[in-house]
Amino acid sequence: MTTKPAQQVHLRSLMTKLIAMRTVTEDTLACREAIEWVKHQVSDLPLLVTDLTYNEHPALVLSTRDTLQPKVLLLAHLDVVPAPLEMFDLKIQDGRYLGRGVFDMKGIVATYIKLLLSLGHHLTRYDLAVALTTDEELTSDNAAAELVKLGWRPSIVVNPDAVGDWQMERAAKGRVHYVIHSTGTSGHSSRPWLYCNAIKLLMRYLTDLESRFPDEDQCIDPDHQHDTFSVNIIEGGTFYNQIPASAQADIEMRLMPGRSAKQIDAQVRAVAAGYEGIVVRAIVSKDPFAADLDNDHVRLFRQLITEVTGKESKLAVSHGTSDSEFFIAAGVPTITTGPPGGGHHSMSEWISVQGLEQFYLVLAEFTKRTSKL
Repeated sequence: MTTKPAQQVHLRSLMTKLIAMRTVTEDTLACREAIEWVKHQVSDLPLLVTDLTYNEHPALVLSTRDTLQPKVLLLAHLDVVPAPLEMFDLKIQDGRYLGRGVFDMKGIVATYIKLLLSLGHHLTRYDLAVALTTDEELTSDNAAAELVKLGWRPSIVVNPDAVGDWQMERAAKGRVHYVIHSTGTSGHSSRPWLYCNAIKLLMRYLTDLESRFPDEDQCIDPDHQHDTFSVNIIEGGTFYNQIPASAQADIEMRLMPGRSAKQIDAQVRAVAAGYEGIVVRAIVSKDPFAADLDNDHVRLFRQLITEVTGKESKLAVSHGTSDSEFFIAAGVPTITTGPPGGGHHSMSEWISVQGLEQFYLVLAEFTKRTSKL
Protein backbone atom coordinates (compact mmCIF):
# COMPACT_ATOMS: atom_id res chain seq x y z
CA MET A 1 0.00 0.00 0.00
CA THR A 2 1.26 3.47 -0.87
CA THR A 3 0.08 6.38 1.24
CA LYS A 4 -1.53 9.22 -0.71
CA PRO A 5 0.44 12.46 -0.93
CA ALA A 6 -0.86 14.84 1.75
CA GLN A 7 -2.13 17.36 -0.81
CA GLN A 8 -4.49 14.69 -2.17
CA VAL A 9 -5.98 13.88 1.24
CA HIS A 10 -9.18 15.84 1.86
CA LEU A 11 -11.08 16.04 5.12
CA ARG A 12 -14.32 15.43 3.26
CA SER A 13 -13.17 12.04 1.92
CA LEU A 14 -11.89 11.01 5.34
CA MET A 15 -15.16 12.16 6.94
CA THR A 16 -17.24 10.21 4.42
CA LYS A 17 -15.52 6.96 5.34
CA LEU A 18 -15.42 7.61 9.09
CA ILE A 19 -19.11 8.51 9.37
CA ALA A 20 -20.10 5.44 7.32
CA MET A 21 -18.59 3.17 9.97
CA ARG A 22 -21.31 2.43 12.53
CA THR A 23 -19.03 2.48 15.54
CA VAL A 24 -21.67 2.47 18.25
CA THR A 25 -19.83 1.89 21.52
CA GLU A 26 -21.37 -1.54 22.14
CA ASP A 27 -20.44 -2.77 18.63
CA THR A 28 -16.84 -3.71 19.36
CA LEU A 29 -16.51 -5.44 15.96
CA ALA A 30 -17.36 -2.24 14.08
CA CYS A 31 -15.05 -0.31 16.39
CA ARG A 32 -12.21 -2.73 15.72
CA GLU A 33 -12.77 -2.41 11.95
CA ALA A 34 -12.52 1.37 12.31
CA ILE A 35 -9.25 1.03 14.22
CA GLU A 36 -7.87 -1.23 11.49
CA TRP A 37 -8.95 1.28 8.83
CA VAL A 38 -7.05 4.06 10.59
CA LYS A 39 -3.96 1.87 10.83
CA HIS A 40 -4.21 1.16 7.11
CA GLN A 41 -4.29 4.87 6.28
CA VAL A 42 -0.96 5.50 8.01
CA SER A 43 0.70 2.14 7.44
CA ASP A 44 3.56 3.60 5.38
CA LEU A 45 4.46 6.22 7.97
CA PRO A 46 7.31 5.96 10.52
CA LEU A 47 5.01 5.40 13.48
CA LEU A 48 5.05 2.99 16.40
CA VAL A 49 1.70 1.22 16.46
CA THR A 50 0.31 0.01 19.78
CA ASP A 51 -2.95 -1.92 19.85
CA LEU A 52 -4.80 -1.97 23.16
CA THR A 53 -7.94 -3.70 24.34
CA TYR A 54 -9.73 -2.57 27.47
CA ASN A 55 -12.87 -4.38 28.61
CA GLU A 56 -13.14 -5.81 25.08
CA HIS A 57 -13.07 -2.32 23.52
CA PRO A 58 -10.17 -1.72 21.10
CA ALA A 59 -7.92 1.33 21.24
CA LEU A 60 -4.93 2.51 19.25
CA VAL A 61 -1.85 4.59 19.96
CA LEU A 62 0.28 5.91 17.11
CA SER A 63 3.52 7.50 18.26
CA THR A 64 6.72 8.85 16.75
CA ARG A 65 8.91 7.81 19.69
CA ASP A 66 9.00 5.00 22.24
CA THR A 67 7.94 7.06 25.24
CA LEU A 68 5.01 7.55 27.59
CA GLN A 69 5.87 11.24 27.83
CA PRO A 70 5.52 12.72 24.34
CA LYS A 71 5.50 16.47 23.93
CA VAL A 72 1.97 16.32 22.45
CA LEU A 73 -0.76 13.69 22.71
CA LEU A 74 -3.73 14.08 20.36
CA LEU A 75 -6.66 12.26 21.95
CA ALA A 76 -10.02 11.36 20.38
CA HIS A 77 -12.66 8.66 20.38
CA LEU A 78 -14.17 6.79 17.46
CA ASP A 79 -17.25 5.45 19.19
CA VAL A 80 -20.65 7.10 18.82
CA VAL A 81 -24.11 6.78 20.31
CA PRO A 82 -26.86 4.92 18.41
CA ALA A 83 -28.58 6.59 15.45
CA PRO A 84 -30.83 5.71 12.50
CA LEU A 85 -28.96 4.23 9.52
CA GLU A 86 -29.37 7.39 7.45
CA MET A 87 -27.22 9.32 9.93
CA PHE A 88 -24.23 7.17 8.95
CA ASP A 89 -24.32 8.69 5.46
CA LEU A 90 -22.37 11.98 5.49
CA LYS A 91 -24.32 14.94 4.16
CA ILE A 92 -23.29 18.53 3.46
CA GLN A 93 -25.86 21.28 3.77
CA ASP A 94 -25.51 25.05 4.24
CA GLY A 95 -21.80 24.80 4.95
CA ARG A 96 -22.22 22.03 7.50
CA TYR A 97 -21.30 18.37 7.69
CA LEU A 98 -24.26 16.39 9.01
CA GLY A 99 -24.22 12.87 10.45
CA ARG A 100 -23.61 10.79 13.53
CA GLY A 101 -20.22 11.61 14.95
CA VAL A 102 -19.32 14.62 12.78
CA PHE A 103 -19.01 16.75 15.93
CA ASP A 104 -18.51 14.03 18.54
CA MET A 105 -15.87 13.41 17.36
CA LYS A 106 -14.97 11.86 14.01
CA GLY A 107 -14.39 15.24 12.40
CA ILE A 108 -11.48 15.68 14.78
CA VAL A 109 -10.19 12.17 14.01
CA ALA A 110 -10.15 13.16 10.32
CA THR A 111 -7.90 16.14 11.12
CA TYR A 112 -5.54 13.88 13.06
CA ILE A 113 -5.22 11.47 10.13
CA LYS A 114 -4.62 14.30 7.68
CA LEU A 115 -1.99 15.78 9.99
CA LEU A 116 -0.07 12.51 10.18
CA LEU A 117 -0.21 12.13 6.41
CA SER A 118 0.88 15.73 5.87
CA LEU A 119 3.93 15.30 8.09
CA GLY A 120 4.67 12.01 6.32
CA HIS A 121 8.21 10.77 6.75
CA HIS A 122 9.11 14.01 8.53
CA LEU A 123 7.30 12.55 11.56
CA THR A 124 10.68 11.35 12.80
CA ARG A 125 11.43 15.00 13.58
CA TYR A 126 8.51 15.22 16.00
CA ASP A 127 7.69 13.96 19.48
CA LEU A 128 4.01 13.27 18.92
CA ALA A 129 1.39 10.63 19.71
CA VAL A 130 -2.22 10.03 18.68
CA ALA A 131 -4.53 7.95 20.87
CA LEU A 132 -7.90 6.76 19.58
CA THR A 133 -10.35 4.98 21.87
CA THR A 134 -13.73 3.35 21.26
CA ASP A 135 -15.34 3.46 24.69
CA GLU A 136 -15.53 7.14 25.60
CA GLU A 137 -19.33 7.17 25.62
CA LEU A 138 -19.17 4.82 28.62
CA THR A 139 -17.65 7.85 30.45
CA SER A 140 -15.93 5.89 33.22
CA ASP A 141 -13.42 3.08 33.68
CA ASN A 142 -12.40 3.32 30.03
CA ALA A 143 -9.31 3.14 27.84
CA ALA A 144 -8.31 6.78 28.36
CA ALA A 145 -8.32 6.22 32.12
CA GLU A 146 -6.23 3.11 31.52
CA LEU A 147 -3.65 5.11 29.53
CA VAL A 148 -3.20 7.35 32.56
CA LYS A 149 -2.85 4.30 34.81
CA LEU A 150 -0.21 2.91 32.43
CA GLY A 151 1.86 6.04 32.99
CA TRP A 152 1.10 8.25 30.00
CA ARG A 153 2.16 11.78 30.97
CA PRO A 154 2.48 13.97 27.86
CA SER A 155 3.44 17.63 28.17
CA ILE A 156 0.04 18.56 26.74
CA VAL A 157 -3.09 16.66 25.69
CA VAL A 158 -5.32 17.99 22.92
CA ASN A 159 -8.83 16.53 23.24
CA PRO A 160 -11.34 18.56 21.17
CA ASP A 161 -14.36 16.61 22.38
CA ALA A 162 -17.63 18.35 21.47
CA VAL A 163 -16.68 21.83 22.68
CA GLY A 164 -17.63 24.15 19.82
CA ASP A 165 -17.52 27.76 18.66
CA TRP A 166 -13.80 27.95 19.48
CA GLN A 167 -14.58 28.03 23.19
CA MET A 168 -11.81 26.82 25.48
CA GLU A 169 -12.94 24.58 28.32
CA ARG A 170 -11.95 26.14 31.64
CA ALA A 171 -13.95 23.57 33.60
CA ALA A 172 -16.49 20.82 33.10
CA LYS A 173 -19.56 19.98 35.10
CA GLY A 174 -19.59 16.91 37.31
CA ARG A 175 -21.98 14.07 36.61
CA VAL A 176 -24.05 11.81 38.86
CA HIS A 177 -26.32 9.03 37.65
CA TYR A 178 -28.83 7.25 39.88
CA VAL A 179 -31.34 4.45 39.48
CA ILE A 180 -34.41 5.16 41.62
CA HIS A 181 -36.62 2.20 42.50
CA SER A 182 -40.09 2.50 44.01
CA THR A 183 -42.11 -0.29 45.60
CA GLY A 184 -45.89 -0.21 45.99
CA THR A 185 -48.72 -2.76 46.01
CA SER A 186 -50.49 -4.33 43.07
CA GLY A 187 -54.21 -4.61 42.46
CA HIS A 188 -57.08 -3.93 40.06
CA SER A 189 -57.00 -0.40 38.62
CA SER A 190 -60.73 0.04 39.29
CA ARG A 191 -59.90 0.42 43.00
CA PRO A 192 -56.83 2.70 43.15
CA TRP A 193 -57.64 3.76 46.72
CA LEU A 194 -56.80 0.27 47.96
CA TYR A 195 -53.26 0.10 46.67
CA CYS A 196 -49.99 2.06 46.49
CA ASN A 197 -49.21 2.88 42.86
CA ALA A 198 -45.43 2.56 42.46
CA ILE A 199 -45.38 4.83 39.40
CA LYS A 200 -47.23 7.62 41.23
CA LEU A 201 -44.89 7.22 44.19
CA LEU A 202 -41.89 7.43 41.92
CA MET A 203 -43.23 10.53 40.16
CA ARG A 204 -43.89 12.29 43.48
CA TYR A 205 -40.31 11.66 44.55
CA LEU A 206 -38.85 12.79 41.21
CA THR A 207 -40.95 15.95 41.23
CA ASP A 208 -39.84 16.75 44.76
CA LEU A 209 -36.17 16.16 43.93
CA GLU A 210 -36.35 18.19 40.71
CA SER A 211 -37.79 21.14 42.64
CA ARG A 212 -34.41 21.44 44.41
CA PHE A 213 -32.75 22.29 41.07
CA PRO A 214 -33.05 25.42 38.89
CA ASP A 215 -36.18 25.51 36.73
CA GLU A 216 -35.07 25.44 33.08
CA ASP A 217 -38.34 27.10 32.03
CA GLN A 218 -37.38 30.10 34.14
CA CYS A 219 -33.67 30.16 33.24
CA ILE A 220 -32.46 33.40 31.66
CA ASP A 221 -28.81 32.30 31.31
CA PRO A 222 -28.22 31.33 27.64
CA ASP A 223 -25.24 29.22 28.70
CA HIS A 224 -27.18 27.48 31.52
CA GLN A 225 -24.25 27.69 33.91
CA HIS A 226 -26.09 25.99 36.75
CA ASP A 227 -26.78 22.50 38.09
CA THR A 228 -29.21 20.51 35.97
CA PHE A 229 -31.60 17.61 36.58
CA SER A 230 -32.85 15.16 33.96
CA VAL A 231 -35.13 12.09 34.06
CA ASN A 232 -33.96 9.83 31.22
CA ILE A 233 -35.62 6.42 31.64
CA ILE A 234 -38.84 5.39 33.38
CA GLU A 235 -40.03 1.80 33.59
CA GLY A 236 -43.07 0.37 35.38
CA GLY A 237 -46.28 -1.58 35.06
CA THR A 238 -47.06 -4.93 33.50
CA PHE A 239 -50.72 -4.71 32.38
CA TYR A 240 -53.06 -1.88 31.38
CA ASN A 241 -55.62 -2.43 34.16
CA GLN A 242 -53.29 -3.46 36.96
CA ILE A 243 -51.83 -0.99 39.44
CA PRO A 244 -48.03 -1.40 39.33
CA ALA A 245 -46.20 -2.72 42.37
CA SER A 246 -42.80 -1.47 41.18
CA ALA A 247 -41.28 1.21 39.01
CA GLN A 248 -37.82 2.47 38.21
CA ALA A 249 -36.19 5.60 36.79
CA ASP A 250 -32.72 6.60 35.67
CA ILE A 251 -31.87 10.19 36.51
CA GLU A 252 -28.81 12.30 35.87
CA MET A 253 -27.59 15.56 37.37
CA ARG A 254 -24.79 17.78 36.07
CA LEU A 255 -22.95 19.81 38.70
CA MET A 256 -21.25 23.18 38.41
CA PRO A 257 -17.73 23.69 39.80
CA GLY A 258 -18.00 24.37 43.50
CA ARG A 259 -20.48 21.55 43.99
CA SER A 260 -19.53 17.96 44.72
CA ALA A 261 -21.03 14.57 43.98
CA LYS A 262 -21.01 13.91 47.73
CA GLN A 263 -23.25 16.94 48.34
CA ILE A 264 -25.72 15.80 45.69
CA ASP A 265 -25.73 12.27 47.07
CA ALA A 266 -26.71 13.58 50.49
CA GLN A 267 -29.55 15.56 48.92
CA VAL A 268 -30.84 12.64 46.82
CA ARG A 269 -30.93 10.38 49.86
CA ALA A 270 -32.39 13.00 52.21
CA VAL A 271 -35.36 13.54 49.89
CA ALA A 272 -35.79 9.77 49.50
CA ALA A 273 -36.00 9.40 53.27
CA GLY A 274 -39.36 11.17 53.13
CA TYR A 275 -40.89 8.57 50.82
CA GLU A 276 -41.48 5.05 52.09
CA GLY A 277 -40.83 2.62 49.27
CA ILE A 278 -38.14 4.66 47.50
CA VAL A 279 -34.63 3.20 47.19
CA VAL A 280 -31.75 4.97 45.43
CA ARG A 281 -28.69 3.40 43.86
CA ALA A 282 -25.70 5.42 42.66
CA ILE A 283 -24.28 4.35 39.28
CA VAL A 284 -21.83 7.13 38.38
CA SER A 285 -20.40 9.79 40.67
CA LYS A 286 -18.00 12.35 39.19
CA ASP A 287 -17.02 15.72 40.59
CA PRO A 288 -16.58 18.79 38.37
CA PHE A 289 -13.03 19.45 37.20
CA ALA A 290 -11.08 22.54 36.15
CA ALA A 291 -8.45 22.88 33.43
CA ASP A 292 -5.03 24.48 33.91
CA LEU A 293 -5.23 27.59 31.72
CA ASP A 294 -2.00 29.10 33.07
CA ASN A 295 0.01 27.12 30.57
CA ASP A 296 2.09 28.18 27.55
CA HIS A 297 0.55 25.46 25.36
CA VAL A 298 -2.98 26.58 26.16
CA ARG A 299 -2.10 30.21 25.48
CA LEU A 300 -0.51 29.28 22.16
CA PHE A 301 -3.52 27.28 21.05
CA ARG A 302 -5.87 30.17 21.87
CA GLN A 303 -3.56 32.57 20.02
CA LEU A 304 -3.54 30.34 16.93
CA ILE A 305 -7.35 30.13 16.96
CA THR A 306 -7.48 33.92 16.79
CA GLU A 307 -4.81 34.10 14.08
CA VAL A 308 -6.56 31.53 11.86
CA THR A 309 -10.21 32.42 12.48
CA GLY A 310 -10.10 36.05 13.55
CA LYS A 311 -12.20 35.10 16.57
CA GLU A 312 -11.40 35.17 20.26
CA SER A 313 -11.31 31.84 22.06
CA LYS A 314 -13.63 32.47 24.99
CA LEU A 315 -13.52 30.43 28.17
CA ALA A 316 -16.48 28.19 29.01
CA VAL A 317 -17.75 25.56 31.41
CA SER A 318 -18.67 22.36 29.55
CA HIS A 319 -22.00 20.72 30.29
CA GLY A 320 -20.69 17.24 29.48
CA THR A 321 -17.74 15.22 30.67
CA SER A 322 -14.90 13.91 28.51
CA ASP A 323 -11.71 11.89 28.75
CA SER A 324 -9.85 15.12 29.54
CA GLU A 325 -10.74 14.57 33.20
CA PHE A 326 -8.42 11.57 33.58
CA PHE A 327 -5.36 13.49 32.41
CA ILE A 328 -6.27 16.61 34.36
CA ALA A 329 -6.60 14.51 37.51
CA ALA A 330 -3.05 13.26 36.86
CA GLY A 331 -1.75 16.82 36.58
CA VAL A 332 -1.44 16.86 32.78
CA PRO A 333 -2.50 20.12 31.06
CA THR A 334 -5.30 19.50 28.60
CA ILE A 335 -6.77 21.54 25.75
CA THR A 336 -10.46 21.00 25.06
CA THR A 337 -11.83 23.22 22.30
CA GLY A 338 -13.17 22.91 18.78
CA PRO A 339 -14.78 24.52 15.73
CA PRO A 340 -18.44 25.52 15.43
CA GLY A 341 -20.71 22.51 15.75
CA GLY A 342 -23.43 21.01 17.90
CA GLY A 343 -26.35 18.65 18.20
CA HIS A 344 -24.20 15.77 19.42
CA HIS A 345 -26.27 12.73 20.45
CA SER A 346 -29.21 14.20 18.50
CA MET A 347 -30.72 13.83 15.04
CA SER A 348 -29.24 17.19 14.00
CA GLU A 349 -25.55 16.67 14.78
CA TRP A 350 -23.36 19.01 12.72
CA ILE A 351 -19.96 20.62 12.36
CA SER A 352 -18.91 23.57 10.24
CA VAL A 353 -17.10 22.62 7.01
CA GLN A 354 -15.01 25.79 7.11
CA GLY A 355 -14.51 25.47 10.86
CA LEU A 356 -13.10 21.96 10.54
CA GLU A 357 -10.63 23.13 7.90
CA GLN A 358 -9.63 26.00 10.18
CA PHE A 359 -9.21 23.62 13.09
CA TYR A 360 -6.84 21.54 10.99
CA LEU A 361 -4.72 24.63 10.29
CA VAL A 362 -4.61 25.50 13.99
CA LEU A 363 -3.75 21.92 14.94
CA ALA A 364 -1.02 21.61 12.30
CA GLU A 365 0.68 24.85 13.34
CA PHE A 366 0.37 24.03 17.04
CA THR A 367 1.88 20.58 16.51
CA LYS A 368 4.79 21.93 14.50
CA ARG A 369 5.59 24.55 17.13
CA THR A 370 5.29 22.36 20.20
CA SER A 371 6.31 18.81 19.27
CA LYS A 372 9.25 19.35 16.92
CA LEU A 373 12.47 17.84 18.21
